[in-house]
Amino acid sequence: MRTWRWKVAAVALFEVDPNLRWVVEVLGDLDQELYELDQTHKELLRKGPDATLSDFLGVGPATANSYFWVLGAYEAIRTIHKRFTQMGSNATNRQRAAAAVKHQFERVRVPLAKLEPARRHDSTDYSFPRPGIEDGRGIAWEVAPGVALSRSQLSDEFLAFLEGLKFGTISG
Repeated sequence: MRTWRWKVAAVALFEVDPNLRWVVEVLGDLDQELYELDQTHKELLRKGPDATLSDFLGVGPATANSYFWVLGAYEAIRTIHKRFTQMGSNATNRQRAAAAVKHQFERVRVPLAKLEPARRHDSTDYSFPRPGIEDGRGIAWEVAPGVALSRSQLSDEFLAFLEGLKFGTISG
C-alpha cells in the first residue's frame, strides 16, 4: 500500500525539518487516492471507442487533484533540497539526490504554475503542458511534442528518493 510506504519514508525527514514529515504524509495519502484513480483511467484507454461519456466524468477532477499534488510535492522537494544545501558538506549526496528529483518536477511544475516552460527546457517545451492520460501511467501532461510526464512517475521518483533517505541508500 503506497500510503504506508509514504508514512514510513517520511520519518527520514524528521531530521531535515519536522514539519515536512506531516506534509509528505498528506501527499502520500493523496497519492494513494490518485494512484487508484490512475488505474481506472488506464482502463479507459483500453476501452477505446467503447468508453462512454460517464466513464470520463472523473478524469477532470483527478487531473485537477494531480495538478495540486504536483504543486505541493514540488514545494516539499524544493524545501528538502534547500535544507540539505544549508547543511553543507555533511549532506552533499543527499542534496544532489534531492536536486535530481526537483529537476524532474520542474519540467511540469513550472509551466503548470507559471505558464512558461522551465528554463532548462525553454527551447523545446510548451508554455502550458497539455493534460491527458498516458497509456501506462495515468494522468500526465505533454510538456513538449511527444514528451509526457505523469504524476505517478513523479510520485515514484519522490517516493524512491525518500525511501533512499530512510533506508540509507542515500546518505552523506
